[in-house]
Parts: sequence; C-alpha cells; structure tokens
Amino acid sequence: MKERASMTAEVDFLTIADDYAAFMSFTNETAAQIAALRLHLDAAAAAAESWRMLDFGCGDGSFAASLLKVSETGQRPAVLHLVEPVDEQRRQAAGRLICLVDKVVDEGTEPTPDGPRIGLIIANHCLYYVPDSAAAVSRLLDRLAPGGTLVAALLDRQNALAQLWQAGFAAMKSPFPFPLAEDIAVLCRCHDAEVTEERIAYRIAFEDTEANRVNVLRFLFGDNLVRLDPATAFAVFEPWCDGNRIVMETSYPHLVVRRSTQSALT
Repeated sequence: MKERASMTAEVDFLTIADDYAAFMSFTNETAAQIAALRLHLDAAAAAAESWRMLDFGCGDGSFAASLLKVSETGQRPAVLHLVEPVDEQRRQAAGRLICLVDKVVDEGTEPTPDGPRIGLIIANHCLYYVPDSAAAVSRLLDRLAPGGTLVAALLDRQNALAQLWQAGFAAMKSPFPFPLAEDIAVLCRCHDAEVTEERIAYRIAFEDTEANRVNVLRFLFGDNLVRLDPATAFAVFEPWCDGNRIVMETSYPHLVVRRSTQSALT
C-alpha cells in the first residue's frame, strides 16, 4: 500500500474511503462506542486538571470530534496528540479538532518514543493494520502516564463481522492476516498491564443489494477482494440474511488497558 506505508499492505485505506463511509452509514457503532468512552474521558479529567489524550490512527479526526463534542468542556483534554500514517488525513484531523481542545500536537506516523505522558490513549480499530503490533503496543503503553488508560477497539473472534472477514480469507485458502482483540490482549499482558473488557453492542443493517455487499467486501478485503470469485464473496453474507436485508446484531470489546503502578513509573 503506497499511501500508508507504515501499515500492513493488506488494505489501502485511501482507495476504500467511499466503502468505509458506506459501511459507517449501515451501523450505529460510533454512538455505542462514544457512550462507553465518555466514562474514560470523565476519569482522565478527574485524575488531572490539565491532561493529554492521544488518538492513535486518528484518520481524518471524525471519530475524535464526535467523542469530544458530546463532552462538557472540563472533560476535554487540554492537549490532543495525533498519530496517523496518511499525512493528508492527519492534517484534516488537526484542522477539525483544534477548535475542541487548547492544543493539537501532530506526532506524525508513529508515536514519539520520548513524548509527554498521556492520560488517555484511544486506538479505534487500527491495531489490526500496524506492521508490528507487538512494537506498537509497547510504544503506546510506554506513553501512558501513571494511572493512564489505553482503550483499544478491536473485533474479537465471536464478532459477526470478524467471522465474515475470516470466512473470506478461508475461502481464499489464506491465513487470516490481522490480529484480533484476543491477540492484542495477550501482547498487553506481556507488558505487565491489566486488561479488562467492556462490550460494545451494536448493529450492522443494510438493504441486501449487490452494491451494498460490494461496499462491505471492499472495506474488509481491499485489494484482496480480487482473489474471491463473486459468488463465493457474496456467500459469506448468508448467515445474516433477513429477507431483503443483511442484519448483524453483534458486539466486540473495548480493551481497557492500564499499566501497573510500578510499571508506569519505571
């Protein structure tokens, strides 16, 4: 993938931007996530009068903007750090978010190793795609302030969309290339981190048309979609057919990760 060289070559996020937008119109996921994340904003604000948040894989800033706009002024971080491999999206995010915080810090394509400690790090469905997930987890945990929290949104193996995703790669006779929530949780625990889960229940529903199925397939598989014949690709939706609609009532975890006090201070 040319534009996002620090991410895996499996998905080109710029070429699937329209498919991603279509997928997000099919789901109430963002609202469900924000309801859970507001509690973490509250906790970070209570822990420090002036605090920092890092959005790892911020995209164009739309998700963080939705989160911060529902918060009272006192719950917002004073400083928001942005990490995003696509330069243009990171610039868009900075422009979108500067009105919601006192300062935006552009950290570029990777978290700065010796940067300021962070009270709350959010990693929203992006840890699948980093080329070295173990190194990414280590860098993020190293940036946490004492008492700070990393909240990583990831599909797990019981999630309906993850099952569809895995079925597609199985049909290609290819190993599934992305780490899921269970894998990232193991990596976090290797760093003496406490990992708990909060379930995010949400719905994916759309009219069962060829165009809509293709939108979802391109969003999930990117360039790999050419390796599936159309009949096989469309067949992965069959467990969720409901008349003339595709309906998935499902959930996944927010991994809520905290370093032990001793680890955070070392």
